[in-house]
Amino acid sequence: TLVKALKANGMTILTTSHLLADAEDICDRVMIVNHGKTVAEDSSGLADMIQGMEIAVGVRDSDTGTWTCQNLTDNDVVDMAPHLKMAANGSAAVVWMRNPGNGIAGTKDAPSDLMMAFYRNGAWSEVKTVVPQAGVVTAYDVAYDGSNFCLAYALDDDGDISTRDDEEIWSVSGTASRWGEPKRLTTDEVEDSRPYVWHANGAVQMAWLHDQKLMTGTLNAGMDEFASTNLFAAISPAG
Repeated sequence: TLVKALKANGMTILTTSHLLADAEDICDRVMIVNHGKTVAEDSSGLADMIQGMEIAVGVRDSDTGTWTCQNLTDNDVVDMAPHLKMAANGSAAVVWMRNPGNGIAGTKDAPSDLMMAFYRNGAWSEVKTVVPQAGVVTAYDVAYDGSNFCLAYALDDDGDISTRDDEEIWSVSGTASRWGEPKRLTTDEVEDSRPYVWHANGAVQMAWLHDQKLMTGTLNAGMDEFASTNLFAAISPAG
């Protein structure tokens, strides 16, 4: 990339990003800033800073306005980037990424796990490893209707996030107690990334980027199977 080329020529570059994978890939020194104040700084690498990152949740009592907060994780590896989805019945599902090697997206030698927990009947479930050793995960999203979930995620096949042509979409679906095996939804020679999923009309809908074009499709989900049929192009930036 241009930034890496300038860096290789000895230029000092100041960059900002909310994409931790990019920061890990590019930067020699990282600072985390919150409301204009430096809250963490490290020159030895991002991995040393993020191993203390945990997943915390809070539930608000609508009658009293008070919050009840708790940690879902407490360990010495990175748990990060939670995605929370609420259902109409008041239950919820949260998915996040865990990396035992304290990397951001993961590597071939230290693949990331995809973790989930469920909020039902006023309490959070135990943490569940839905996709162990998923690989180099670049993006993910979850749909949840109060009973069934669908988790879609993008994997970089060769583990090198600077080459995106081998990035493909995978998914897994099920309930809080049972889910199927991951299914590969895309197989091509262009980038498929940034999936977004939701329930509608009794099925799971998915939108994603295919070679920088916006795609959408209907996924037929079952308890143990996840069919990747009926994926179709909807719109492109040029259209």
